[in-house]
This record gives sequence, C-alpha cells and structure tokens, in this order.
Amino acid sequence: MGYKPGTTLGKEGSNAIAEPLPLPVKLGRKGVGHDVEEQSEAKEKIDQHIRAMKEAAAQQTELLHDYRKRKRVTVDTKQVIGDIMKMRKACQELDVTAGLELPTVSWHWPIYKDRTGEIHNEPAPFKRRQPGAEEEDEEDAKFIYANGKEAPGNERFDELAEEELTDRLFQFSLYLREKHLYCHWCGAKFDDADQLGEQCPGNSRDAHE
Repeated sequence: MGYKPGTTLGKEGSNAIAEPLPLPVKLGRKGVGHDVEEQSEAKEKIDQHIRAMKEAAAQQTELLHDYRKRKRVTVDTKQVIGDIMKMRKACQELDVTAGLELPTVSWHWPIYKDRTGEIHNEPAPFKRRQPGAEEEDEEDAKFIYANGKEAPGNERFDELAEEELTDRLFQFSLYLREKHLYCHWCGAKFDDADQLGEQCPGNSRDAHE
C-alpha cells in the first residue's frame, strides 16, 4: 500500500494522480497570523501618511486664502488712498473756482513743503544727511497750499487705519457731490442735483463698476 514512484494514486485511468499533492511548508519562526498583523500595520502606516498629506494640503489652502485676503485688503487700501489724492486736486480746483482761499477741511487740498527758505551749502547730490535729520526736517518744516497759504502738517494717509480711510473717502466724496455737484468716479461736474441723481449711479466705486 502507499505511493510508489512511477505509479499512480487511486484508480487507474486518465484522472489518476501521478504524484502526491505537495504539502506547503512555512519556513521561518513567525507564528500563525503574523503576516496578517504585518499587513495591518502596513495599512495603518499608509493611512497615517494619507491623513498627514490631507492635513498639510488643508493647511496650505488656508494659508493661501489668508494671503489672498491680506493682498486684497492691501490693494483696496492703496486704491482708497489713490482716490483721495485725486479728489484733493479736483476739490482744490472746484473750491478756488467757487472763491475759497482755504479748504473747508484742511486735508481736502494738496499740501506741499515750503522750500522757499531752504539754503543749501553743498550741491544736493553731495549734501550729507545725519541719521534722523529727515524726521527733524519734517517736524520743523513749514507747509503750504498751492496758493502759498500756510497749511498744517501734511496728512499721512498711509498711516491711517482702513476704517478711517474709508470713512474719509465717503465723507470727501459726499462733500464734492453736495458742494460742487461733482462725482469723482464719473469724473464730471453736473449742472444740478437732478442731473447728478439721474446720471450718476451712486456715491462709491462699486456703484460705478
């Protein structure tokens, strides 16, 4: 009984087994179920890596959003200052035409440093300036309007908070509309209040876009 090389197992015929079925032999000292444990650990590491990548991507998205938001605020601030500077020139022309010698509000007109009394002992390109001299000059300087009338210190719009800037822009544009029937964003002076109300879309940049 048993298997003999060269013979078949079971009944003779085409379906007879020529060799015994191989018995799988596991090499090594790892116990039963160890492979399953290794696969589970590997899967956990992959899952942790994926979670870390998702968190990093979310953080990058948030940082990008904050950057874009800050950039929009910066651009808007520069735009507001630009509008105010242009409105000052228009306001001066309109006020002077109306017979005013000084602005209704000090910063409504451009302000310049009075350089008529300055004496340069050295050519400008070679004049040495001590540290802090520029700040001292600013404090001691005399400021005037274009007509030579004395003015207070020049306004530093870039040092104002965004909320104050937007308030000034609104109040300034309102003054030009009510006093001179002028719209900065239309770039036009209207004949009367009815024409201003009918042809001007509103008292803001957004209304004109």
